[in-house]
Amino acid sequence: MLDKTKTDKARTNVPWAVVINTSPPEADAQADDSNFTESNKDDADASDEGAREAPAPDANASDRDTPHETPDTETGPEEPDCAVEAVTEVEEAQSEEAPAAVDARVRDTRDPDKRCDDAVVRSLMDVLITPAGMVQPQERAFAADLLLHVMEYATSEAKHMLCDRLSNMPDAPAPLISRFVNDPDLELSASLLLNASCVSDSELITVVETADRDRSLLVARRQHLSAAVGTALAKTGDVELALALVRNPYVQLSQEALQRLALLALDQEDLIEPLVMRPEMTAACALYLFWSMPAKQRSYALGRFLAEVQVLPQILVMSKPGADLVATALRSKGEQNKDRDGAAVQAEKPSKQRTAELVEALETGAADTLKDLICEHAAIEQETAVRIVADTGGEALTVACKALGVSRFAFGDAFAKWQASQELQADAEALQVLFDTLSFKQARMALTYWDWQTLNIGPYRDAFAKTSS
Repeated sequence: MLDKTKTDKARTNVPWAVVINTSPPEADAQADDSNFTESNKDDADASDEGAREAPAPDANASDRDTPHETPDTETGPEEPDCAVEAVTEVEEAQSEEAPAAVDARVRDTRDPDKRCDDAVVRSLMDVLITPAGMVQPQERAFAADLLLHVMEYATSEAKHMLCDRLSNMPDAPAPLISRFVNDPDLELSASLLLNASCVSDSELITVVETADRDRSLLVARRQHLSAAVGTALAKTGDVELALALVRNPYVQLSQEALQRLALLALDQEDLIEPLVMRPEMTAACALYLFWSMPAKQRSYALGRFLAEVQVLPQILVMSKPGADLVATALRSKGEQNKDRDGAAVQAEKPSKQRTAELVEALETGAADTLKDLICEHAAIEQETAVRIVADTGGEALTVACKALGVSRFAFGDAFAKWQASQELQADAEALQVLFDTLSFKQARMALTYWDWQTLNIGPYRDAFAKTSS
């Protein structure tokens, strides 16, 4: 009875993966009872037969041959028979053998030092990777559920082996993926979060929204990253996550993500360069960041995002009063070789007069006059003109001078005097190269974007929750 109790207790600690291949305890008990009954019956038969064959004892012979001796009352207890002792040891070994063999496969979870055999994990994993035509979906689902249970007993090596296999399965079971993605061991989650294509976007977004920073960094660096997950990462406002995101060439950033990253980059200079280099970057976002960029990124942004817009003069003439200066300047450049004494020469006179006033304000360092002239002649908002003049880098003022028709020679001399009067740290040589590189239409395009930003219209309408100062 004691042996049966031990066996039943061992069976209660065994998961279904082992129990399904083990006979029930009732069957073992019946087998033990039947074996015991048959053995007793055989012993009884043998005893009866021996009793029939043995001769009857001769009482007289016993009296003649055996001397009468006085029994020794000091004799100790009788020693156990060797055969009986051997049988006892065998029975004890057999009673402990069954639970020990089963317990070696799967240990009790209440003991943290005991683990499941790796062979169990491999066998169940083989069912998952078996081709669809060779195993039923129900079997595959059952194997996945068993693995969820067995993971509570599995060794660290078995868990890593399973994660590596799951990361290469395009249709890995979702419960197993969710279990390992949120496993306390970050090394187990890393292989899935970085490389596995079977991890769904909803699972990745859940990881990001739980504010688990270490796992979110793995998500930001993964090779399969959708625009939705990228937007979720941008919404966190974490600078380190944003850097990992914009440096990841495998993610397609949405417009919402770009705008949120641009807002974050206003105060983070390290984020500006990789963000401006992104292929999804737009002219509106780049020129929005222009005021926070260092000189190197400013030159790159102006060269990349400004274009020769053919319809720009006609659009500006129709959109704003006073913007006919643009059309006048373009017309004068195209017709000055045709009729130097005609209407083209007369049209240039107002443009030259305004340009002379602008150059004079630069040379004298009259900041207030320069703001008014830029605002009036470029037909932009006063706030935009103030920002251009107050910019310490000098690139914005260079763009304005180019858009207002200042010649390269007049600009070089005038800006040198302006820089001395304002004590700017700008690179005059680099600004001269920028002035020579930009075209009139490109410069006018930049002024248009800056004015839209001031007015919060066009691409900036409700797109940025914060404006640069």
